[in-house]
Amino acid sequence: WATAPYLHNGSVQTIYHLLSSASRPIRFSRSYKTGADDYDFDKLGWKTVASDRPRPGLPATHRRRVYDTTQPGRGNYGHFFGDALTDAHRMAIIEFIKTL
Repeated sequence: WATAPYLHNGSVQTIYHLLSSASRPIRFSRSYKTGADDYDFDKLGWKTVASDRPRPGLPATHRRRVYDTTQPGRGNYGHFFGDALTDAHRMAIIEFIKTL
């Protein structure tokens, strides 16, 4: 819960997405590499790509890379405390967090 991806189940990719529930994709994937190129320094979290539902014929290793928030225990709903903020305020909070 203290590092990206966030929340107890890893369903929110970045601090920006934590502060903006409307921006959270239903399904997403990431590379699972941990290099600087894989980290989103602007939004504070792992770079992800919005994804469609994985096709059944794909190998399990590919299906596992898609995080589907519609599955039980994987939801990213709730935690709406940042929704009232403007985008400028969200980014200001993120910049402040970077100084800690």
